[in-house]
Amino acid sequence: MSVNKESNLEIIAKQTEIMDKLAEVKTIEDAKDFNAWAKSFKAFVRSHHQKKEIRFIADEAWIRGQRLMGFMIQEKQDKGELEKAGGERGNQYTKESGIITESNNAKTLSDFGITPQESMVSQQFSSIPEETFEEEIANIKVEQEKSHAELTTARFLRLAKSLQKEDAPKKERDINDVANKMSDDLQAILNTFSQIAVHWEEVNNEQKEKLGIKLKRLLSIFQELQADQKSKKGKNPLQISSKE
Repeated sequence: MSVNKESNLEIIAKQTEIMDKLAEVKTIEDAKDFNAWAKSFKAFVRSHHQKKEIRFIADEAWIRGQRLMGFMIQEKQDKGELEKAGGERGNQYTKESGIITESNNAKTLSDFGITPQESMVSQQFSSIPEETFEEEIANIKVEQEKSHAELTTARFLRLAKSLQKEDAPKKERDINDVANKMSDDLQAILNTFSQIAVHWEEVNNEQKEKLGIKLKRLLSIFQELQADQKSKKGKNPLQISSKE
């Protein structure tokens, strides 16, 4: 068997091994274990292998592992099962009621042995659309054949940030559309409240108290946002306790 054929078989075998390991990752704990293995594999390859193809596979394993963990972190945060950066708990949204509630049982990143830096990097990777991500890997592979291009964390962070800049105007339009709809919804609520006010003496005390709590909370949120628009606080004022 030729040397080139042996080399190609080695590369295919290692790629298959990595994809099999990735397919077994089902939880954040699994992702942490995979990334620990990928980090060790990457260090070993850097120390012992001269073949750039094998180095590329090791780098790819690390990047894919981080990206997969990013998806899992985001999913848990969206479900309110994991605190966000800065100690902010994830929100739970009930579609039927339209109420945002704060989870009191959320775990922290440290519970999983994940640092804020690791979380940031992995979620930056997972923010890259699938097609763009795979294209970038393919492009780097082609570049590597012609030069010394490498698959690095820095390159994918730059890609993620450039995509976020491109998407910023659209997000701004989207959030203003949401704000406009909210304004219409609040007007409808005010109209309804005006009808209730006419018969206020007929409203029982329990309902008056509930309305008072909600209205005071809404006013409090608005005042907080107005008072400190530029501040990035750890706790989002829009987190409404299910008890309120």
